[in-house]
Amino acid sequence: TYRGRFLEASPGASPFAAYLAEVLDRLATYEWEAYGTLRPMGFVNWPTLDPLFWKSEASFQEEYLLRRARGERVEPPRTGPLHEEDTVTLDPTHLRPVPGSPLGLFAAYHVYPYYPDFLVNEPDLAPNRYRRYLERLKAHHPMPLLIAEFGLPTSRGIAHFHPEGLHHGGHPEEAQAEGVLALWRDIASLDLAGGIVFALMDEWFKKNWLFAPFEVPAERDPFWHNLLDPEENYGLLAATAQGGFRLDGKAEAWEGVPFLLREEGRFLKAHADPEYLWLLYRGPLPLRLYLDSVPGGVAVAEGFGAEFYLEIGPEGGRLLIEAGYYPFQELDHGLPGTEYLHFRGPTRPKEGPFVPFLLEPNRRRTGRDGTDYPRLVYELGQLKQGQDPEGARDPTADYALGEGGLLELRIPWGMLLIADPSRRLAWYAPKPMPIEGIGLLLEGAPPVRFPWPTWEEPPFALRLKPLYFRLRDLWRGAP
Repeated sequence: TYRGRFLEASPGASPFAAYLAEVLDRLATYEWEAYGTLRPMGFVNWPTLDPLFWKSEASFQEEYLLRRARGERVEPPRTGPLHEEDTVTLDPTHLRPVPGSPLGLFAAYHVYPYYPDFLVNEPDLAPNRYRRYLERLKAHHPMPLLIAEFGLPTSRGIAHFHPEGLHHGGHPEEAQAEGVLALWRDIASLDLAGGIVFALMDEWFKKNWLFAPFEVPAERDPFWHNLLDPEENYGLLAATAQGGFRLDGKAEAWEGVPFLLREEGRFLKAHADPEYLWLLYRGPLPLRLYLDSVPGGVAVAEGFGAEFYLEIGPEGGRLLIEAGYYPFQELDHGLPGTEYLHFRGPTRPKEGPFVPFLLEPNRRRTGRDGTDYPRLVYELGQLKQGQDPEGARDPTADYALGEGGLLELRIPWGMLLIADPSRRLAWYAPKPMPIEGIGLLLEGAPPVRFPWPTWEEPPFALRLKPLYFRLRDLWRGAP
C-alpha cells in the first residue's frame, strides 16, 4: 500500500495501483510546492482493466478447459504474458485523498463500443450496450467519470463487428458523424464528467491487428494511407491523397491521364495515389479484369499469371484472390461450429482457383458459463456501388457507374496485397518483393502493365469531415 502527503492507496489496492498513488502524490506535491495550487488528478484506464465481472469474457485457460471438456482439439494456453480482457483489475476507487487533503480525484476510461468482446457479447448489456456499460461503470465509481477517448473510424475495412452497427470500421463519413453523436448523447445523458472524441486527424502510422501483418515493412506505414485499417481513419480531419479523385462516375478529372488500353468500344485508364489504385473503364458490362502483381498465379494468357480476378456488373461486383496467395486457411478444432481462419503468413500464388477474400474480425469465443459466441466472417472483396458525397467521402463505395458505359473504380492497396505502394512492394514469401507495376488483362485484349511512380514524401491534403461540423453545431447549442 502507499500513504503520501495528499494521496493514499487503500489496503486492498494492487501493487500497481499503489504505485500510481505514489506517482500522483509526487505530482501533486510538486505542483503544490512549485505553484501553490492543486487540480483534480486521475489516470487513464480502459475496459480491459475495469473492476467489473463479465461472464462472456473467459480467460484463455477457462476457454481451454471448457472446450477440451466438450471434445475439441485445442492446445493449452502458451506460457508467458497473455493479452486477456477480464483477468486483471485496476480500480481507481482504491486511490483516495488522505483525510483533510484538498486533492480531487476522477476516473478516466477509453471506451469504444466494439472492444473488448464483452461489450459485444455480454447478454446483460443488450440492447443499448454502450450506454448500459457506462451505467455499470458509473455505478462503481463514487467520483467523476471521464470518457477519455471514444470514436468511430471511417475505414473501408472492419476489424470488429458490433450487433448494433457500431463496428470497428466500415463507416461512411456521414455515418461516423451520426454514430459518434449517439455515443456522445449516451455520455452526456448519464451526467458523466465529459468525453474526448478520438481523434483530431487521420493517422497513417497507426496499425490494427487484422491489417497490420500486410503493412510491410512497418516503418514505411506512414508513407501511405491504408483505407482498410480502422486505426488510420478516426480523424475529425481527413488526411487524404492530395489531388485525389472524387468517386463520382465522371470522366472530367481523368482527362490528363493517358490510356492504358484503347480500342473500339472500350478503353482503360489507371492512376495511383497513396490510398488507391484507380481505374476508369468504358465498355460493355460486366467488366471482367485480371490483375497480376507477382510471379505465379492463374495462367489466363501467355506470360500472364493472375493473382486477382475482378468482375463488376450493374448489380454488384467481386474481387477474388488466387487460392495459394490467400493468406488464410480454414481450419477447425474437430467439431462442427469450431471453424476458424488461420493466418498462414507470407504466401506465394499457385495455379488457382480464385477464391473469396474472407476475413474473420470476430473470433469465436466461449463464455465462462459455456455459451459459445460464433465467429463473424465477411468477404473483403465484395464491391459496393456508390459515390462520394460533395465535400466528403464514403470509403465503403468502391465503384461508380456513369453515362455511356463508364465505370470508375478505386481499390485500396491492401485489397491487392500491395504491402508498400510507396516503393511498389507486393506481399510475397518469404518477404515482400519489389514489382515493376500491376498487369491488367481485359478479356479479349492484350495485357498491359501499369508502373506507377514511387514516392518518399506522400502528397496529402487535410479536410474537415462531417463529424467536425456536427460536433461544432451540437456543442454550440444549435438545434
